[in-house]
Amino acid sequence: MCSDCCCLYKDTMVESKRIKPRRLSRGDTIGIVSLASPVFKPSAIDEAIQNLTRMGFRVKVSASVKKADRYLAGDDDFRLREFHRMVADPEVTAIMSTRGGYGSGRLLTRIDYELISKHPKIIIGYSDITSILLAITRLTGLITFYGPMFASEFKSPVSGFTADGFEKVLVQGELPLEIGPCPNAVDPLILSPGRAQGALVGGCLTLISYSLGTPYEIDTKGKLLFFEETREPPYKIDGMITHLLNAGKLQECAGVAIGEMVDCDPDQRPGSFPSGSFHWEEVIEERLGGLGIPILAGLCFGHGEHKATLPVGGTACLDTACRRLILTESPVC
Repeated sequence: MCSDCCCLYKDTMVESKRIKPRRLSRGDTIGIVSLASPVFKPSAIDEAIQNLTRMGFRVKVSASVKKADRYLAGDDDFRLREFHRMVADPEVTAIMSTRGGYGSGRLLTRIDYELISKHPKIIIGYSDITSILLAITRLTGLITFYGPMFASEFKSPVSGFTADGFEKVLVQGELPLEIGPCPNAVDPLILSPGRAQGALVGGCLTLISYSLGTPYEIDTKGKLLFFEETREPPYKIDGMITHLLNAGKLQECAGVAIGEMVDCDPDQRPGSFPSGSFHWEEVIEERLGGLGIPILAGLCFGHGEHKATLPVGGTACLDTACRRLILTESPVC
């Protein structure tokens, strides 16, 4: 435990409309939906059901879980209908996406946000699901969760780190909860020192960038921005960060927490950049280092094998002195 962090901070900057969903308990039902791409490995579905059942939860699987229409898990109407059905289902306490991929953004204009406000539940996913989490939290005030998904993380074998973090946030409400490096990883890298506190907002960098110029645009003012990415070379990371800078989004942040940047090394294809490339760490330090806010990279969330569960809209503290992101208030009630 980092004794000199701001872990007793009580947030005054979170929207007054903020809604905390009810916490998960043993025996509660988790509803499973496919909001974006289909599950390509059918055995992952059975494995995930067994593993979540062993953890003490009931599982209700939507018809969208076994549906596939090329890169989508069924058409938009079908995926949206199945999602709304889980939102309205009184037996379901939490809604978990099977995986990311592509397709969440196609649903945003037709999601029934009033229905979600009337039936606030834990909604969890990551990657492409960023779009839905950001939109729901922005338009309803409901805290959503950037964390493990059904067919991606709960198929066998399940990471103990991931399962433990899932339960600490959604079941136990353990606080303060420190998020540091992944198991067997080096300490997070301080790209800019300092301490900041506020509401968490973020997700996959690509999807954050996609939100700009829409009614679901990410709101970063006075908040802790978190992001991660996978399989994007440094010049694209540069482009997305520059886009956020041009939109004034990064200048408004209280601090930046960066997760795993999986396979984001320089493009090695012949002729791509004959004079060489920057590394993603250099890009972030060069583009953001002058903002005068704390920036910490290498925290355990994102597309890697292990991942923490982060509350979008929840209260946290970023402290580079102890190289940790600390959840300071339970995001569930």
